[in-house]
Formats: sequence, C-alpha cells, structure tokens
Amino acid sequence: MKAKIEVDVVWFKRDLRLHDHDALSIASESGRPLILLWLIEPEMLQQKDWDIRHLRFQWEGAQDMRHELQNFGIQLSIGFCEAQEAFDRIMTNCSVQRVFSLEETGNRWSYQRDIRMAHWFRERGVDWLELPNKGVRRACRNRNGWDQAWRSYMNTSIRDPFGNPSSTPGRRPTRSDK
Repeated sequence: MKAKIEVDVVWFKRDLRLHDHDALSIASESGRPLILLWLIEPEMLQQKDWDIRHLRFQWEGAQDMRHELQNFGIQLSIGFCEAQEAFDRIMTNCSVQRVFSLEETGNRWSYQRDIRMAHWFRERGVDWLELPNKGVRRACRNRNGWDQAWRSYMNTSIRDPFGNPSSTPGRRPTRSDK
C-alpha cells in the first residue's frame, strides 16, 4: 500500500484574501504541500442570517483568489459540502498534518461547527491552528486585557506569503506595491 502524502490545509472560511492572511502565511512556511480550501457549506445556506448576496460576494472573492493564485501555479479547491465531509475526502488520499484557518466571528452555527471540527481534528491527530482575525478573540471568559491584546495585534507586521512589502507594522499593501 502506497503511503499517503503529508499535506497541510489552509481552510478559508469567510476571509477570502491572499495578502495579510496569517493562516496562509504561516502555512506556506511549513515546507509541506498545501491544499487551499474554500467550502460552500449547505448548512450555512440554511441559516436565518444568510442571504444569496453573501454567497455572491464570497463567490466573487473566491474567483479573484483563483485568478491571482494562477500567477503562482497554485490552485484553490472549492467544495460544496459540509466541512467534515470535505476533510474526510481529503484524508482518503492525503495525510493531513495541520489545518490553518482564521478564527471566524460569525453566528452561532459557525461557532458550533468550529467546536465540532476541533473535536473531529483532535480525534484524528490533526493540529488545527485557528489564528486571530481582525484582533477579535473568541471564547474569552472576560474582557480583561482585551485592549492590550488588540493593540499588540494591530501593531504586528503583516505577513504576506507572496512577498509584497509589509515590514511596516499595520501597513496594508497598495496598488503601487503590486
């Protein structure tokens, strides 16, 4: 039996951008092959706070990402299924070592999905690194120290896997950088 190839997965949720995306930047440093994954989850489409405009916006973002990734010879995998099913499929052919994503500040459904997936990954020995996004931290017991943590996050250098200028803390790439 042939050994499965070891891979890392970057799971894009709502944040469909390539630059200033800590999960993608850190994953790209692993040296392992990467699977970039975005899912249209059927359960999400059933939520009361969901609208077709959300999907249109995300679809346009995913298509922009696909186009930009082509310049680097990288593919964005898009699935129409629940997260567990997508990772089950990936794991039939690959040995997933780590999953990288940004913490999502969504609704109750997305929070519960992430709790289920954290358990699912743990059961399979997969490390899931959920990185803070926008300085917002989930599951805090209280707000003590929140402002210091937010300031610290906002003053970190932007990590960019594609080499755009980003050494200045808080600096966002502009059109002239491209």
